[in-house]
Amino acid sequence: MPPAPANDVELQAWVGKQHNCYAEDAIASTGCTKLHVTRRFEKPQLALAWRDAAHGGAGLGITLSAHDIADHRVVLRVIDAQSNRQLLSAVWPSDGDGSVSEATTAIIPRSTSEVCVAASTTEALPTCSAPPGSGDASVLTSVPPY
Repeated sequence: MPPAPANDVELQAWVGKQHNCYAEDAIASTGCTKLHVTRRFEKPQLALAWRDAAHGGAGLGITLSAHDIADHRVVLRVIDAQSNRQLLSAVWPSDGDGSVSEATTAIIPRSTSEVCVAASTTEALPTCSAPPGSGDASVLTSVPPY
């Protein structure tokens, strides 16, 4: 499949020699058709690592990548899982190849014991309870002690 946003694939079948389907002198031995493929955006990929596994105050490193999302963006949110308070929000547009590759660090307040990191290619406010089939990815993790 070609990368997004292309949604059509040309299928050809022939006997003997292949001919150009669009040439005026195309011989009847080559058959051509287009197949339309409906695409779902790939879910973003998340990787998390505490900057110091023994000390939550050092921050949570977040690496995000998404591919094949031409002309769309990725929304990232870090949320306190108990209070549902947003701790970090970022939006990154895709590049010319339809990809996003970013890294950031979230500083987590001392009062937070568990965080949800959620990213989406389809939702403006991704959460850790995304519906099945959505373009969301999420991770729920405990915060190390301070």
